[in-house]
Amino acid sequence: MRLMPPLTSSRLTIRAFTASDLNAAVAVEHPTLGRLNILNQAIKLSRTPGAVVTATPERGEHSDEILGELGLSAAEVAGLRESGVIR
Repeated sequence: MRLMPPLTSSRLTIRAFTASDLNAAVAVEHPTLGRLNILNQAIKLSRTPGAVVTATPERGEHSDEILGELGLSAAEVAGLRESGVIR
């Protein structure tokens, strides 16, 4: 944490702390956008700590896995993709 002069007002206090000081943002790699700073977990739990590990998925990135878990065959998923129902 950086050293700061005495704070004389609440406005200065709020401006003095940045997202990095508060660990409110975390850097992640995105497959198409590169390195991004995104919001970290808002609530910190001591027994079950959460962590941001990756950026949000691209649209349709997990469609095959999800539809497969729902019982659709690879051919059915391919048919949905070809007809434009999914990406």
